[in-house]
Amino acid sequence: MTGLLNLLPSLLLAAVAPQPGCGPEIDHVLAQLNLARLAAGVPRLQSHASLCATAVERVREITIDGEFEQGVAAINRRTRSLYRKGYAAHAWTEAAIIGGGDDPVLEQFRQVRPAWHAEAIQGDYLEVGAAAGRLGHRPVWAILLALPRWTVEWRQAEPLRQTQWVENEILEAVNRHRATQGNSPVVLQPQLSAAARAHAEHMLRLAYYDHNSPEGTGPGDRAASTGYARRRSITENIAKGPFTPSEVVDRWMNSSGHRKNILRPASTEMGVGVAFGENENGFEVIWVQMFGGGPTDNPRDRTRNQRGGSQQVTMVPPSSLAWRLIFPPWASRISRHRGRPSPVPVLLVE
Repeated sequence: MTGLLNLLPSLLLAAVAPQPGCGPEIDHVLAQLNLARLAAGVPRLQSHASLCATAVERVREITIDGEFEQGVAAINRRTRSLYRKGYAAHAWTEAAIIGGGDDPVLEQFRQVRPAWHAEAIQGDYLEVGAAAGRLGHRPVWAILLALPRWTVEWRQAEPLRQTQWVENEILEAVNRHRATQGNSPVVLQPQLSAAARAHAEHMLRLAYYDHNSPEGTGPGDRAASTGYARRRSITENIAKGPFTPSEVVDRWMNSSGHRKNILRPASTEMGVGVAFGENENGFEVIWVQMFGGGPTDNPRDRTRNQRGGSQQVTMVPPSSLAWRLIFPPWASRISRHRGRPSPVPVLLVE
């Protein structure tokens, strides 16, 4: 048993190799921290180059500038430094000591900064950076621990994997709002939900945010592609940001155009889609809500697309033969979006 305990620091170092950009100081700190966190039943830390670079800056402040005390200005400076390095921290903590003696580094932190030492061992952090220098004959150490923002966002978004729960929560909220206006409830429609999910995933994957895809497809195209090709009007709401169904419905209800779509008396069916993850914009949660049923609001069965707002009303086209009888070929010229004819004539309302 004693031999195993002696091997633990080496095993931890092998399991969590320091990230390129960190100096050799991180080896000692990482092994000692992870050994203590393992005993406390807390997830191990991994080194991060940006945190190491920021710890180096802190050591230089002490050894070169003589600035040891931490104030608000220093904390703000550290926050800006992390931001410039591209590190998005949800939370971070830092401590520095002027050491001495033969005790291990972490034990010296425990002696000088006991409260911070306890937080470093038991706190909700996942990444660490460390640096060392000298002030005269005495060693100077700085350790920075952080919890990345994307980790917290993934945690918050995790419940959204429960598709049925998401759909039911939004359905309940929507029908509660509709009831206040005396409107009949809507029901979940699997094809509309499939179209909504596909659009949410497409926007996340390609890092755009629009009712119309880069390929030029709109809500009507997406509904029709799932087999929802009846002569029904389609209304669509999209949103980006909220982490809960109740929050996204509240946001839509606070916008006049989205509220109108939710309360539209003619709607009888609804589909919901949500996608979340990282793309070139960072971490995003994207929602799509589609309503169907009832005749179109316009006798000409036209699409109404309001630019600058996340709402759209469109007709799903009937059979191609009937469509040609209703609209002559020249009609597609007024409905081109991004170089592609729309399946329905489009009237853009500024």
